[in-house]
Amino acid sequence: MSNEKSLSDIYNNPSTELIKSAINNDNTSEQIDISMHNSQVFLNKVIDELCNVYNKEVMKGNPISSILYSIEQYFINKQQNPEEIINLYNKLNKTRE
Repeated sequence: MSNEKSLSDIYNNPSTELIKSAINNDNTSEQIDISMHNSQVFLNKVIDELCNVYNKEVMKGNPISSILYSIEQYFINKQQNPEEIINLYNKLNKTRE
């Protein structure tokens, strides 16, 4: 059995509230620093899963509309908002500048 947490475990983790707050700019810099590592782990997991969805669809020879539908279903099944993922990505990249 893998020691890796599932995406939903990471996303529903109490420390994720710090991540969500960091995205919304309503935390102190200390809390944001603590949550950035968890944010990057979460973001990496989402990106990895989205790449897997994309690759599976491409290997099936599906058209782009089917690929986009599968990606949309991924977000629905995970109960995630794509805009939150984009905002998290933007927030993490700003901290690297």
